[in-house]
Amino acid sequence: MEIGDGTDIEEVLKSTLLVSKDQNIVIDVGGNKTTTMIIEGLKKSRLYRKIDLFIIPMSGGYQDLKNAEKTYEMIKGFDVPVIFALSRVRNPKRLQFQYGDFFQAFPDAEYLILTESDVIDLSRQNAKSIYEIAFDDVEKKFLEDALDEAFDADDNARIGQLSTLLQIYDESEIYVEKILKPAFEVIESSIKKEAAA
Repeated sequence: MEIGDGTDIEEVLKSTLLVSKDQNIVIDVGGNKTTTMIIEGLKKSRLYRKIDLFIIPMSGGYQDLKNAEKTYEMIKGFDVPVIFALSRVRNPKRLQFQYGDFFQAFPDAEYLILTESDVIDLSRQNAKSIYEIAFDDVEKKFLEDALDEAFDADDNARIGQLSTLLQIYDESEIYVEKILKPAFEVIESSIKKEAAA
């Protein structure tokens, strides 16, 4: 979705949101000015009524909290569920410590957590979702074969690189099970609650 300078934002939103109800639409609007333009366009066009859920991302820190508060203020009148995605979580057991200001500002907020992981960096580098990486058997086979060749050539530098990559690929499966699936359950539960209301 290209929004340019935002002058045609309502038309862009119509072409994006007025599609089959069978399709899930996910829009990552970035932050700051882009977020404001999209939300204002949703408000003017009344197309926020096509939205099932807003997810506000936060990666910690004072400015992230201020941005989340600003975004929440802009959308809270839409009567659409909101979930906060707390990312770069270092230790879920210490979430209250890392995100203490968030819990003070939004004590009753629904949230999901995304832990810090090399899997996220690999996802960005490969332009694939973590889910795609976790189940990419072709790439894993390629890396395993390359590792065998590196062992045969006694190429310790290459062995180290490939071993690390394979570890991250293995970790991606764990990330899907322990982090993404619970996050999707939070999202699904929120949407079902709203549909039942």
